[in-house]
Amino acid sequence: MFGVRLTCVSRQNDPPPTYSVPGVVRQIANQVGFVVDDLPASEQAWRVQDHGGFERLLKVLTHPDRRLPIYVVSTLDDEHTTAIDGDALARATLGVAHVAVIPPSVAWELTYRYGKEYSVFGGAVRMYRPGFDPEEQLPFTHHLTLPQRIADWDGGANGYAAFLAQDAIRQSTRQRDTDSIVPTYDLVRRRYREEQAEAHRHIAQTEAAVIAALEQQNRELGAAIERDVATYESYVQTQEQELQATKDVIAELEDRHRQLLARISVLEDALKKSDVVTPETPLPATLDDLGDWAGRELAGRVTVHSRALRAAKKSNFQDPPLVYRALQMLGAEYRDMRLYGGHERKAAYEAKLHALGLKEEASFAGEGAHLEGDTYFITHLGRRRELDRHLKGSNTRDERYCLRIYFFWDGDRGEVVVGSLPGHLDTRAT
Repeated sequence: MFGVRLTCVSRQNDPPPTYSVPGVVRQIANQVGFVVDDLPASEQAWRVQDHGGFERLLKVLTHPDRRLPIYVVSTLDDEHTTAIDGDALARATLGVAHVAVIPPSVAWELTYRYGKEYSVFGGAVRMYRPGFDPEEQLPFTHHLTLPQRIADWDGGANGYAAFLAQDAIRQSTRQRDTDSIVPTYDLVRRRYREEQAEAHRHIAQTEAAVIAALEQQNRELGAAIERDVATYESYVQTQEQELQATKDVIAELEDRHRQLLARISVLEDALKKSDVVTPETPLPATLDDLGDWAGRELAGRVTVHSRALRAAKKSNFQDPPLVYRALQMLGAEYRDMRLYGGHERKAAYEAKLHALGLKEEASFAGEGAHLEGDTYFITHLGRRRELDRHLKGSNTRDERYCLRIYFFWDGDRGEVVVGSLPGHLDTRAT
């Protein structure tokens, strides 16, 4: 096993250092070779060319013990042109990230497997973080950058590649169990002193030699503890500052989000009261592009969770337009009723339910939700949330005609979150 820990010490007012991979890592990678996450560390990007390569990429992407992020760089239709230099990125992130370049054929396989929300194609670049789980995580957890955004980046493609490299190196310091993977020099030295003391005992040296060795070990241990305390106090202070800065940004974005939602509501109300007739957009005939449609038509009003999107892709429900109309209703009449209240809005919602032939009821969940494991729960924005309501159509168990849409109301954000559709969720009884 081989590991490197690079420590940067600077004064308080020094400019932040530019992070880079130590030269010794490159020498060992090039002259000896080493493997991380079952992939060889290389200064050249991994070219994934065929189905076998795709399956291997998929295995690495979804492995629960993967430690490093994977930057997947997609090519344009000519299968050679990319928005950034994959090999240059691989050199800059040697040992701290994996870089894979995929052609359109592999991008289509990835899209077919996980949908557009989690795929990467057309010259875009996506970072798949460790712990990739499309069943539970939202797409923005694994950042996607389109070619135009890369071209407009400060410094262009090279500037964007440098940003990715710096981010990967920073993230390498935040891995799980770092001390057990790459122990500190002080820890190694303490272990060595312990072995020395034990060796003195076994070779029956004089009591004075054993005592001297133990005293030396204690002195070094005490000095190491003092250094560790100072180091971790500084580290905690830095992390607290970063955490507070992040909280400030989140608060600002959430406030901005609320302002935009309020503005959208005002504009929508004004549009309803005006004489302008907006043509109705035809609803899709299948559920394959439900994620794109929801993001385009219901943004800020309804969030369709990745679990629901995946279930929709596997479904053979025979009336997809009804699913889209039900989601539109949740984003309009139901949301208005929950946000603003009033008998008129409630009546409008109930009338819409009746027109669609649907009912809204509490899910099976309730007090017995915990008995069903994770069936009636999803992870949303880092929180475990219960799908406590559902829309229901026919009572048939034939999945071609049975419609169920399970959701909950997120009052903090003023939106509906849909966690499962269009089929019936199983219970212990079923």
